[in-house]
Amino acid sequence: MRPALAFFSFAELTDPSKHHEFNEYHQLDHRPENLALPGVMFGERWVRSPDVAALLPTPPTAFASIHYVTMYWLRQPVAATRLEWVDFGTTATHLGRRPDLGWSTRPLVAPFVPLKGYVNPRVLISAEALPWRPARGILVTVGRLDGDPAAAERLARWYDRVHIPEVLGCAGVAGAWTFVSETAYRAHPATGNADEAPVRIHVYFLDGDLGQFADDLQHRVGAPGGDLGTAETPLFASLLRPIVPWEWDWFDGVGGSTAGGTS
Repeated sequence: MRPALAFFSFAELTDPSKHHEFNEYHQLDHRPENLALPGVMFGERWVRSPDVAALLPTPPTAFASIHYVTMYWLRQPVAATRLEWVDFGTTATHLGRRPDLGWSTRPLVAPFVPLKGYVNPRVLISAEALPWRPARGILVTVGRLDGDPAAAERLARWYDRVHIPEVLGCAGVAGAWTFVSETAYRAHPATGNADEAPVRIHVYFLDGDLGQFADDLQHRVGAPGGDLGTAETPLFASLLRPIVPWEWDWFDGVGGSTAGGTS
């Protein structure tokens, strides 16, 4: 079943001693409660551990120090699902079950509209089933659309017909999903309000060696050229690993900082 809406959260811990507590809260409290909501189809979290963060450069933006990415898929009716989602978050706060509020920041927490799913020809399942298929990791890219609607359309066409097929041809890519923020449906291109600029997210699901994929990606896949390069500002690009319950030691002894490069 195709999701009606997706919800993304990008989190950074400002206190490096809190990673174990953060994951205990999220994996044993917050996520199970969210998955039990009637309107939630799917939910998963990934960690940008130092080893995978170092494999690809990421732009020097507010996203550069991200530690965790969360994605949920929501079903219709969207209005009711939003309400129960917000109600749960408020209730958890007033029950004293949001310990992260004092030591985590999130440069992006927002609903996104699913655009299209893709699967590698070797993968026999549907695009809708892709998130449930086991993966060794994901690649997440985030970009803010800065150009006019015509440039944004040309960029979307390039992604769909050139770039995403190229990435699918890299080692260990099972498939991908693309999303655009809800601001794309209500922001007017003439407003000039950067806060309302639409944002694109691409999630690539990986079932091979992450290092091999990173090498293949950097050698085989190019960036958009010409006016396409001005249609979008890259905000984030990184590999992330699945989170295994109780195995939360990625940042032990490294000060909690993510050791990825920037470009």
